[in-house]
Amino acid sequence: MSYELQGLPAAVKVGPFDYQLVVKEVIACPGIGEAWGVCMNNNQVIELARMWPSPVKAVDTLIHEIMHALFSVWNIPDRPDEETAVGSLSTGLTAVLFDNPELALWIMATLHANEEE
Repeated sequence: MSYELQGLPAAVKVGPFDYQLVVKEVIACPGIGEAWGVCMNNNQVIELARMWPSPVKAVDTLIHEIMHALFSVWNIPDRPDEETAVGSLSTGLTAVLFDNPELALWIMATLHANEEE
């Protein structure tokens, strides 16, 4: 099964910053090699692969990369205790979904696209 990423918003607001969402054929992640996605906080860009094994994997990876952005924007320490991490990420993710209703709609539509396959 193969899913092509489509309909993704051009950017996602994370706190006061707009992170550009860029779809590429291949994602080169420094120190790791090829990856499904990467968040580059220094220039506020999230890159995602064009092709996926499933829509769910695409959504999961986008949320993963948004969490990296939240760690940076919300200044979460590298090794926070669990309650600090969960509290910061839940508030941050709530803000991301509130500030980006088109992203929330894309997530739901993409997750349900999996049902059509």
